[in-house]
Amino acid sequence: MRHRLKFSLVTLSLAASLAGSTALADSLALVVTNTAYADATVGNGPQQTHALLLNAYRAQGFEVIEGRDLTGAEMRSLLDSFVARMDDKDRLVIHYTGRAASFGQNGWLLPVDTPQDALVDVAYDAAPVGLLLDLLAEAPGHSAMIFADTGGDLSYPLGNGLGDGAIPQGVLLLSGPEKQMNDFVMQDLLFSTEPVAKALLRADNTITIGGFASADVTLAPETGIPAPTTGTPPSPLDSLTAEQSLWSAAEKSGKAADYQAYLQRYPNGIFATSAHARLDALAASAAPTPKDIEDALGLKRSDKRKIQADLTLLGYNTRGVDGIFGRGTRGAIGAWQKAQHLDPTGYLDAEQLAALAKQAGIRRAVIEQQDNRYWNATGLSGSKEDLQLYLDKYPNGLHAAEAKEALAKIEAAEKEQADTAAWTEAVGKNTADSYRAYLADFPDGIYAEIAKDRVKALDPDSLLPDEEQAAKDAEARLGLNPATRLLIESRLKGLGFNPGIVDGVFTATTRAAIKAYQKDRGIPASGYVDSATVRALLMG
Repeated sequence: MRHRLKFSLVTLSLAASLAGSTALADSLALVVTNTAYADATVGNGPQQTHALLLNAYRAQGFEVIEGRDLTGAEMRSLLDSFVARMDDKDRLVIHYTGRAASFGQNGWLLPVDTPQDALVDVAYDAAPVGLLLDLLAEAPGHSAMIFADTGGDLSYPLGNGLGDGAIPQGVLLLSGPEKQMNDFVMQDLLFSTEPVAKALLRADNTITIGGFASADVTLAPETGIPAPTTGTPPSPLDSLTAEQSLWSAAEKSGKAADYQAYLQRYPNGIFATSAHARLDALAASAAPTPKDIEDALGLKRSDKRKIQADLTLLGYNTRGVDGIFGRGTRGAIGAWQKAQHLDPTGYLDAEQLAALAKQAGIRRAVIEQQDNRYWNATGLSGSKEDLQLYLDKYPNGLHAAEAKEALAKIEAAEKEQADTAAWTEAVGKNTADSYRAYLADFPDGIYAEIAKDRVKALDPDSLLPDEEQAAKDAEARLGLNPATRLLIESRLKGLGFNPGIVDGVFTATTRAAIKAYQKDRGIPASGYVDSATVRALLMG
């Protein structure tokens, strides 16, 4: 399907189906343009070309079934309409602009809503190229498929294009990049007075041709080119050239007066629909957009924060109250507008801003009333439990700061009582362990410094909790492996310090041996291995 000029010069062809002595009413074209894919960046060109294609096919006498940016369901419905109209038609064309996916010999025309990263999704949701070619083969020698590729990256194992399946007998298949393909069809192929085979030889080298083309008939019927509305009737080719020149001049200027001049000369011309669309767009662009209207309000960042706070209060998630209108805020505004039966533009005008503020004010008054009522029922008691109940329900309520301050005082008093009780217990026992226990529970307690002094006085060789933790951390940083631990235990045992079983596991017995060794060697005695201990044991 990808070989250049892979066609036979026989008389059964698309051209035979579009020209000659057969009545034009027997011609049916399905024209679809899909560009609104999730990652599409193709711009408006293909959609604008769609209208030109419709005019061009109709100018040649085709009955046209058409659609733009179709979902899978919409494509199936349109294809059903095409199939239903096929029976009384002698000439058939499917002209598709958009993306196609392939896997081996199989190909599919992609709807705009079909995921393009899974073969199964594409196979089930998209339109199979093979099936469409088989449909066209119902009119052998009188049918064609034209694929104008807008491009786009697909995920493995899917590839771009129509696949490598066989083309049924009598079907012409053209494929190529969107602009080159559609320009060739509109500017040359549909209006050529030459045999189709000769016209195809002039196709851009980016266009792939397969199937059957005629050597002795043309695509353009004798009456297919519209004549101007005034003056002496020129030849069909001269008429088309004049119309295209006038249209090209209007497109280059982009001015309403030039589009109106085209329509005055060619009210039913090939580009008439597009000219009306351009005029409508120019009229719409002259009116202020929703963004322009909101910008004119001159909202400051503080104003935007209030709007976000009002939306949040009414239950619309702005994803933050920061005075920056991002996607979250625009979505929240749109959702609020939709709930008010307004056009959900995501931008506010003065009337909407006032309505939003009024709704938020009413909601805020209701919440404040509920807040005060709950505070009177709970927080006023001053108890820890009631204060916590209020904060659980209204963490940012009217009385939240007062409740937090009162709760902090209660908790501070409770902590001081617990601190004093623990100290009284430690003094009662008056042992190094009792003071160590106090320090473990209250490392920054009222009596912490006194407790440290008592520990040192009662057990000079012992470590304070923070000292012991520092020694543990120092040993951990050494990253001693089992072999090194075995060697340390072995050296301790050889030096007369009993480490217990030499197995690489540092037990309480091992710690006592390490501590005794450190003390004997003048190393700070912690019972944990540090770099000085390692050097002394393994290198001394």
